[in-house]
Amino acid sequence: MYRHGPSLANMAASLDRVSGGRVVLGLGAGWQSNEHLAYGIELPPAGERLDRFDEACSVITR
Repeated sequence: MYRHGPSLANMAASLDRVSGGRVVLGLGAGWQSNEHLAYGIELPPAGERLDRFDEACSVITR
């Protein structure tokens, strides 16, 4: 929820290159309501978050 999928993929790929292939990227659909409130980010219903997560995973794994 914090970063756009293609931007996250680019950051992870860059860090993977710099670190010699030692990056492990952990992903999730988001569930911490207090974090979303602190950052001012809307926390959509679970179904919408899972749809977004599925789309982000598709983009990132390409």
